[in-house]
Amino acid sequence: MKRFSIVLAVLAMLLLTDCSKKQHYTIQGSLGNLNAPATVYLLEVQDQAYVVRDSAVLENGKFTFEGDIDTVAEVQIVLNREGTGYERASEGNRLFLEDGAITITDSTGSLRQATISGTPNNDAKALYEKEVSLPLREMLNELERKQQEATPELLEKETFTAELTEMEQHFNAQVIKRVSDFVQAHPNVFVSLQQLAMNLVGIADNAHVESLYNGLSAELRQSPIGQDVAAKLARLKLFEVGKVMPELTLPDTSGSLVSSLDFKGQYLLVDLWAGWCGPCRVENPNLVAMYNKYRNKDFNILGVSLDDSREQWTSAIQKDGLVWPQVSDLKRWSSKIIAHFGINSIPTNYLLDPSGKIIAKDLRGQALRNKLEELLEKGT
Repeated sequence: MKRFSIVLAVLAMLLLTDCSKKQHYTIQGSLGNLNAPATVYLLEVQDQAYVVRDSAVLENGKFTFEGDIDTVAEVQIVLNREGTGYERASEGNRLFLEDGAITITDSTGSLRQATISGTPNNDAKALYEKEVSLPLREMLNELERKQQEATPELLEKETFTAELTEMEQHFNAQVIKRVSDFVQAHPNVFVSLQQLAMNLVGIADNAHVESLYNGLSAELRQSPIGQDVAAKLARLKLFEVGKVMPELTLPDTSGSLVSSLDFKGQYLLVDLWAGWCGPCRVENPNLVAMYNKYRNKDFNILGVSLDDSREQWTSAIQKDGLVWPQVSDLKRWSSKIIAHFGINSIPTNYLLDPSGKIIAKDLRGQALRNKLEELLEKGT
């Protein structure tokens, strides 16, 4: 499964643009009839740590914030009903600080369920939640239920794995369609750039994402996130089918360096996975079967892990019977793997021919079996 199941952690505050005009915001909150000591905290991130930008004690559910900010930004707002600091907050939400009057309301006193509206990006965020996030979350819940059924016995049944793969593919297609439709319909709000960066880059077809990106406003494209997206799209072009894959060198489980170039002369499946990644583990029995079938026919697999725990990594390797070479720098989403491939999600894989050229991407289940049969059963 792709981006919606294994999402990169997003900082609570995302600086979105370098525009010189200051943004003046007011926030009027109404959360039921909560009173002191209930306190709300407005948090931003500085040097990868939360900092309290403002706070307010609730009086009959009401609170107010007002201030200036150099950039449109997404921040975190949290509620602690006991007033003992943001670290012990029981619930939270996100909103955009930008020019205008922002309202936060919920008659039951729930900040998590509150409606946040009043300015372009907050209105767009609410619309995105309704039109995209909510229906996708419902689909994801059903898919995760199916994945939880994936006992070793069920994984032996081809009908079950085929059904699971079909569900995952349908879900991924819906993510791409719904996010793409939203971005195309709302090219001037930061929510579109944010969701394109999080849910489409490295997941959807690169040309499709580039087209959506070029349709965004110049302000969005010139923002820090916009420039980062442009750089990732350029990097992803190096990993398109037909290109020779750039060399990747990482330590294996014993600490010895292994290079992707070490496998020239063989068909190589570069498999990006992790021990904590459920969909990756579901696919592993298929990889084991393909490796055992073709290991003596110039086929190999290089496992590239985004684990950060050596114990979890090696335990998954042993439990799933992954006997092919495995490499990782054990830095999870801070790994050089992320920048090298320009990816946002796993599982992902690349099939290389004996010269190191990428001949297929993201082959799973029956699609991988068909491709390897086409390549390696010739003349047998």
